[in-house]
Amino acid sequence: MNGLIYFLSACSFALVFISCDRNPTQPENDSNLLNTDVFSSKTTARFDHFAHDFGDIKEGQKVEHLFTFVNSGSKDLLIISAEGSCGCTVPEFPKDPVKPGESSQIKVVFNSKGRKGPQIKTVKVIANTNDPLTELIIKANVI
Repeated sequence: MNGLIYFLSACSFALVFISCDRNPTQPENDSNLLNTDVFSSKTTARFDHFAHDFGDIKEGQKVEHLFTFVNSGSKDLLIISAEGSCGCTVPEFPKDPVKPGESSQIKVVFNSKGRKGPQIKTVKVIANTNDPLTELIIKANVI
């Protein structure tokens, strides 16, 4: 019985060292995204506004806001990603190209559950625009 325990312990120990030696694949970060072919065809986007203040909201309330923009350039506008600064801030963005002259929206949902007081959250939008990073801001005072 001791031999079996010794054998299983040795195998477990070996597996730990083997798995620790491997290099995990690195997730794509913003700098990797900015080097893709998508950005060879740049355009411009014009947002109506970059910030929205919900004012006073109750804790636990979910609120949403639509950020409207127009592709003001001459090439298709492709939004690569839109990420909230925390799990309480969730953006939804168009997956299909926005044609020149067309408008579209990015919906941002803020969940105030577990939050109190002044809140400032951001959404980082990466697109094939001249300045590839656009930051949208939402504010709320959770009471």
